[in-house]
This record gives sequence, structure tokens and C-alpha cells, in this order.
Amino acid sequence: MFSKRNKVIVLSAMMVLLVATGILNVVLNNRVVDMGAGQQITTADYFVTYRADRLNMRNQQIAYYDAIINNPNVTTVQRDLALSEKNNIIRLMDVKNAAEGLIRAIGFSDAVVSTSNGESFTVVLQTSNILTSAEIAQIVTVMQTQVPGLSVANIRIMPIN
Repeated sequence: MFSKRNKVIVLSAMMVLLVATGILNVVLNNRVVDMGAGQQITTADYFVTYRADRLNMRNQQIAYYDAIINNPNVTTVQRDLALSEKNNIIRLMDVKNAAEGLIRAIGFSDAVVSTSNGESFTVVLQTSNILTSAEIAQIVTVMQTQVPGLSVANIRIMPIN
């Protein structure tokens, strides 16, 4: 059996480990990214916030197009255009989600992919190192696999740490 002294030593060691874990958690998750204009955001929060904002915007867009599609007063042309735009949003959503997953699978801790027109894409990824030519080539390959015919000139890669 443990004596009282040994129990105190074990408990003290566990407390030290708990404090060290807490400090590491704060240090590693609270790296700050300067967003310009005096705004700063932690890298951990950036990816979570971006995805949440993107999801909210996508839901609003889809609801808008659904309202047009379900409106009996719109023309067939308007309905078809709304359906086409809705399908395009869904297609791009799938492309971005798949690309983000593949970029994380090649070794980056997190990534988000964005596009405004479906023709040019921005990849923001979390890395603590300067990107090598091989890593850039992997990212370009992922994007060109997800968007056939995508030119390298239409891919922007933004690493943050």
C-alpha cells in the first residue's frame, strides 16, 4: 500500500502534469493571426469561425433559391435558373469539403477552401513551416483533381501558422 507521503508525491506530480497540459493547450491553440485593420484572431478560432460563417451563408443562399423554386408566381426560366444556382452551390460545397479533407489527409492540421465564382480558389491552410515545392504541388494536385481543368494561375495558397 502507498504511504501518505507517496500519495502526496503522486498527487503533486499529477497536478504538475495537469497544469503543464493546460499551459500547452493555451499556448498551442492561441497563436494569433493578424487579420489587418487591427483585427486579430487565433488560428484555432479562424477555421471554426470561417466554416460556421460559410455554412450560415450557404444555408441562406439555399433558402433564397428554395423560395424562388417553390414560388408559384415565378416563370419556368426563373425557376430553372434558381435550381441551377442552387445545384451549383451544392456542387461547390462538395468540392470545397472534399478538397479540405484531402489537404488535411496529406498532413496539414487544418485548411479551408473558398471560391466566389467557381473558377478561382483560395486555400488557407495551417502550417508552422514554409511550404515546400512538393507540398505546393500536392495542394495544386488536390485542387485540380476536385476541379478538372482548373489552372494553376487560379489557385491561391495562403499558409498561416
